[in-house]
Amino acid sequence: MRRRLLVLVASMVSLALVAFLVPLASLALMLAADRATADALVRAQSLVPVASVGTGPALELAVQQANSGPGYPLTVFLPTGAVLGESAPRSEAVRLASTGRSLTAQ
Repeated sequence: MRRRLLVLVASMVSLALVAFLVPLASLALMLAADRATADALVRAQSLVPVASVGTGPALELAVQQANSGPGYPLTVFLPTGAVLGESAPRSEAVRLASTGRSLTAQ
């Protein structure tokens, strides 16, 4: 009888732990993804003022400064065909954006 009671208590405690830890792990993953997305958005938006009015050397310097930090490297595709920052292939999304259409790509 005592053994059954111990097994019952142990199973209920483990069930409660699993019911708490699984959503906590899911929340931690979502928070990490949101933080990474927000950081990437801030890094990309920091180039907007320079890209809109900056000259070639100023824009190149801004991209180099943005790439000096941690995280994924930034690449800027200019209308002239030049690429600033890390070299990256022109994807279909980049080709579509160069026509002036708005899009979201991963």
